Amino acid sequence: MREYALEAGGQFKAVNETFVEAWAAEEECGSNLLQLTGPDGAVRQLQGEQGPVYNLFAFPAEDNFAGVKYPLRWIQQIKSKSTDSAQWRVLVDAAAYVPTQPLDLSQVSPDFVALSFYKVFGYPTGLGALIVRVDAAEILRKTFWGGGAVSLATSSDDFHVLKCRPADKLEDGTVNFLDIIALKHGFAMIERLGGIRAIQSHVHALTDYLYNQLSNLRHSNGKPMLRIFGKHHYPTAKDVQGGILNFEVLRPNGSVFSYKTFEREAADAGFHVRTGAECNPGACYSYLGIEEHEIKSLAGKKEGCHDDVEFITVERSKTLPAGKPAALSSFDMLQLTSSTAVGLGHPAEVASQWIEVPLGSIRASLGYMSTWEDAYALVKFIDSNYKDRSK
Repeated sequence: MREYALEAGGQFKAVNETFVEAWAAEEECGSNLLQLTGPDGAVRQLQGEQGPVYNLFAFPAEDNFAGVKYPLRWIQQIKSKSTDSAQWRVLVDAAAYVPTQPLDLSQVSPDFVALSFYKVFGYPTGLGALIVRVDAAEILRKTFWGGGAVSLATSSDDFHVLKCRPADKLEDGTVNFLDIIALKHGFAMIERLGGIRAIQSHVHALTDYLYNQLSNLRHSNGKPMLRIFGKHHYPTAKDVQGGILNFEVLRPNGSVFSYKTFEREAADAGFHVRTGAECNPGACYSYLGIEEHEIKSLAGKKEGCHDDVEFITVERSKTLPAGKPAALSSFDMLQLTSSTAVGLGHPAEVASQWIEVPLGSIRASLGYMSTWEDAYALVKFIDSNYKDRSK
């Protein structure tokens, strides 16, 4: 979406939960998220030539990296910032949320909801939906069109008339009706399982069990075997954490084990896990502590999650061992600067070091098909294969 915005002369801003919570609570209305400036650096007028400027706030109801759920109250909080000159519309990415939780659109009113039926049912692949409020459909501007979406068109002139119904004019060509007819069987299956709320309870119970088991795994030296991301440890975990366990496997010395090796060995043992950035580089690199300029340095070296580039070497501040003085001695400084770019004349009291940081992690997702036996087997697999393992 950001590419379309930039092409049309707009701007975008990536924000985190802390920012949105503070911004949503502000009473000030209008477009105070971005300073819209022109080529000369002057602040642009918010009033459009033929009406208000439209702003889009897009967020996931549940992120697909660590399974963190974000407040649906944001929808109304953001929409309430609309003014006559600056309208705010909200898009909710519900792809990771709706497979295991109810989304009641009579209680919340986003303008757009994106979802994947493949993630809901496991079949068919490549089939999803964009749910659009009728009043929001009126502001959509389509820049291309094809068969099925147009009612009239000429070949010599740039003339065409799109169909009236939003679904008709937004869907080009023949819809994938052979897969669409399979959806009724998926919805029927959910009802046979007791409905989406029964699935929600089942997945939460499995997630809670798996987190408690995995977070207590220890090497013989007492060090944790895993580093788990997300909000599983929150007292309100049921409200803020979905059915995803995203983690790193740690060696006895605390360094991170190869996630690619884990994926191969897990597959051989019959487990299907996802590794890498999991199509969410923003959350992934934030959790792993990798800066954007460090990722940019990999351009031309890394082709995707399936290549051989698994770690990045970055410079970080040296953490002093317990009992070390706050100010380093000359001997300490000589030792710590032996593998760093910081020179001896550097005024910092703490030297830097080069360390390897993984470019991805391991994700185990739970759904309506997951069982207690699956969760128990995964715990046993990790404990028996990676306890006290260094290579």
